[in-house]
Amino acid sequence: MGFLNRFTRRSAGLLAALWLGGAAAIGMLATTPSASAQEVYAGETLTLVVPFPAGGTFDGLARIVAQNLPRFIPGEPTIIVNNQPGGGGIIGTRAVFNAKSDGLTLIHRPSMGILQGALNQAEGVDYAKFDWLGAVAGASYVVIVRSDLVDKGVEALAADRTPIKLGVNAPGGLIYETTKMLAKMGALNVQIVAGYQGGNPIFLAIRQGEIDGLVGSSEILLAQSLMNEMYRGGSIKMLMNFGGSPAPAELRETVAALPKLRDSLTDPVDIAAIDAVNGVIEISRVFAAAPNTPPERLAALRKAFSALLEDPQFIDEVTKAGFQPAPVGPEQTEAIVKSVAELPDNVKERLKALLE
Repeated sequence: MGFLNRFTRRSAGLLAALWLGGAAAIGMLATTPSASAQEVYAGETLTLVVPFPAGGTFDGLARIVAQNLPRFIPGEPTIIVNNQPGGGGIIGTRAVFNAKSDGLTLIHRPSMGILQGALNQAEGVDYAKFDWLGAVAGASYVVIVRSDLVDKGVEALAADRTPIKLGVNAPGGLIYETTKMLAKMGALNVQIVAGYQGGNPIFLAIRQGEIDGLVGSSEILLAQSLMNEMYRGGSIKMLMNFGGSPAPAELRETVAALPKLRDSLTDPVDIAAIDAVNGVIEISRVFAAAPNTPPERLAALRKAFSALLEDPQFIDEVTKAGFQPAPVGPEQTEAIVKSVAELPDNVKERLKALLE
């Protein structure tokens, strides 16, 4: 059975938890490109927008995709990466949402926007209208802080209300939203330090002692140079497992042994809320085309992206860059978008309260 027929366990669990029953199986109708589709991208240049500054993990994965995806697109077009940071990703996302419907504009951004769209918090972007290509991977989200705090232990930190300063970027990004949830749901005394423009300034602030850490993907400990240096040097460690997809192989055992935020919750609505967030995080490394892509071009892009996700050369390159490949195809991605839109009202209201 190929990856296009598989859900990750948590994503499948999310769909079941949403009482959707058979809705998860409703995918897009298969589209078979005509003979003319063999050259629909000949001589073209596609722009892959990353709504964050260069140097972060989303930028890094986008560049790997931009280098490899053309091999599978009819006509082998060029793909260039264009960083459009600002507003926690909303500026670049809005630019792609409003881009010309010619199949030449793509985006790679965190899947958290899907949840924000379902909660009517997406500021002029309807995520259901993007033409989803699929996800290369999810993310394993953890709390990363100074080693001395980890050595003290979660229970002791919660008991004596030790302040833990965690840096965040602008609202809308996964770092911001997961940190807000940790502060409101968990027992730790989280103090949010806002105003950082992207991940790199947060990483530098940790090194300089301005803040204690962040909530972020465990992958950054391998894929981001400054975080990798601090992690290898022993100055930072992982304190808690927020959730999401499995961690990279090198970190998997350590992450699995961490205290889990979900395990500390007792309210069923809170548990449903964090399950919804973690299900979205499982397709964190998601790609899409601008809305209303011409059918032949969309079919070509989806076929190419599906082939890319099964390409050994690409998977090897992604793995060496520190990511944990967990491919999800376009039909499954669209089903997850639909399932999040149909969350029960009480869960949506709780999520709004957690993220406001």
